[in-house]
Formats: sequence, C-alpha cells, structure tokens
Amino acid sequence: MLTLVLPMSLEKPGLFNLGQSKRVNDKEFPYLVIGVGKESTQRVLAKWASDYSDSYDSDPGNDSILLLGFCGGLDPRLRSGDIVVSTHYCLDPGLLEGCLINQFEPNRDMFLKAINVVAEKNMGWSTAPSITTNRIVGNRIEKLKLRESSNTAAVNMEDFWVADFARQRGIPFLSVRVVIDEAAQEVSTHVADLQVASILPWKVLQLMLSRPKHLIQLGKLLIRLVFAKRKLGIFANAFLAAPSGFK
Repeated sequence: MLTLVLPMSLEKPGLFNLGQSKRVNDKEFPYLVIGVGKESTQRVLAKWASDYSDSYDSDPGNDSILLLGFCGGLDPRLRSGDIVVSTHYCLDPGLLEGCLINQFEPNRDMFLKAINVVAEKNMGWSTAPSITTNRIVGNRIEKLKLRESSNTAAVNMEDFWVADFARQRGIPFLSVRVVIDEAAQEVSTHVADLQVASILPWKVLQLMLSRPKHLIQLGKLLIRLVFAKRKLGIFANAFLAAPSGFK
C-alpha cells in the first residue's frame, strides 16, 4: 500500500481535504502526519512501523511512501507554486554528527512517474537536490548562503529523515514538494502557527489580529499556501490515478 506522508495536516493536497485518507479511483491512500523536524519525524515513523510491522515484514515490496508538502526555494529560478521533485535528499552539514550517509536518492520508478505526471499536467517543476535542515530558513541571506554551501535548490525539514527510514526498511520513497517562498522572499516562522489555524479556522483571524505588524506578510503567505495546496491536489490525484507497480 502507498502511504501519503505529510509534515503538517495543513499540507493535505487539495483545498477541501479533511479526511484521514485520500480516495482516488475507488482506492484509499492513508495519510500519516509526521510533524515538523527530525525528532517528530523519527518518533512518528517508528511508532507507525511498530504498529504495522506485520504488514511490512510479510511483503515490503508492496509498500511505498510518498511525502507531500511545502518547501522553501533556494534556487532563484524557482517560483512560488513550482513543483520540486528532488534528485537527492541531502542533510545540512551541521547535522551530520552520527550520520554515516549524508544524502539519499528517491526510488527511480516513483521519480520517473512523478516527472511524467508534472510534464503531462504542464506544471512548473524542477528536478534538483534538496537539503534538510533543523530550522525554517526564511531570511534571503541565509538562503543564499545555504545554496552556495550545499548546491541545492530547495530546503525542508523532513525529507532526509523519511528517506533514511524508508531505506532501512527497503520501502520505495519519493518526496514531492511545492515552493512556498522564493529565494528572494522572506518567510517568517509563523508558518508553524498556521498549522493550528488550519485545524481551527477561526484561529486564522486571531493569528492575524495578534500580529498586526505582520498582517500583509501573513496575508500573502496564506494566499501562497492555498495555491500550493491546490497544486499538491492536482499532482496527487494524477499520480495516484496513474498505473504503476506500487499498490
């Protein structure tokens, strides 16, 4: 079975998707919300693997993981709303302590399938390495330095850890993300606050009123989030509906 992994519930594909799974062509694909960053990702995935150990041990070839979410752009050519299908999942060099491997690759079949989908849908997209950090990289100077030091195109906080989990268990893995903030755009840490707002809609108004100095920035961020969710929905529907060897 293919499982849809999301860092935040806010990243569920589509504008009106509130369920615990996504249904496409009479098939159910469960969601697994792992949280933001290394600690939450590893904790949730470990519990998930334990809960479904019998299923994975019996025939791991039937399982696959598709991570869907948002990312920050480091490559100045990327635009808000572009799809990023990473060729490598790199780890921030500052987090390498105790890690024997500093990057992973996506499953080739899933990668090629994703490329076919975005090409057929005529979506803006990019294939390039991405980097996983332990913080939101929202300052344009920080983005520039990170791009120069890592030679990556986009930044996130989970891909490397999910790829590592999948590799250890022989589970095919792919991450597909939508750019929220371009390389030259500033993004605040209020993205995390919007996770709560997505669960309780009235929190959106409360959040904006509590931070009047950031009202315009938050408004623009909300618009980009809605646009990104729509893009994820289009991609997910097409990817899950397309024939493949993954169940």
